[in-house]
Amino acid sequence: MYDYLSALENAYLTTPVFRYDARGKKALESRKKYYAIDPAFISLNKNGNTKESLGFALETVICNELLSRGYEIYTGRVKNLEIDFIIKKEGKQCYMQIAYRLLLQETVEREFSPLEKIPDNYPKYVLSLDEEDFSRNGIMHLNAEKFLRQEQELLFG
Repeated sequence: MYDYLSALENAYLTTPVFRYDARGKKALESRKKYYAIDPAFISLNKNGNTKESLGFALETVICNELLSRGYEIYTGRVKNLEIDFIIKKEGKQCYMQIAYRLLLQETVEREFSPLEKIPDNYPKYVLSLDEEDFSRNGIMHLNAEKFLRQEQELLFG
């Protein structure tokens, strides 16, 4: 499996994103999450769940855009919750969750709760395709489309 993933990476079909150990403040070389370079490689029929696939496709597009803008990106965990991206640039840091839509309260909770559990004061963002502002508890909600068109840039604290 690792040889196959390495071959995909060497062929520039995938990008590895390392897991970040928030306690040790370092990247874990052995833990990676892979994103397709081209979102067309993502099946929109992932286990028959198109909503999940669209969310992962948006996450992939944003991952690639962050890399193209020169950010270092990592994935992380806080308690048992996943943080989609820990983003670093020029000694500054922020956190980001990605969701296709925040239509259900359970989706809002799933995306905001990991960020609310992070004890530091670095900026925290949730990006989705929603136009409505869901910002809460100091966590900014950004429209993913505006972010991708560079109408909204990340603000580091």
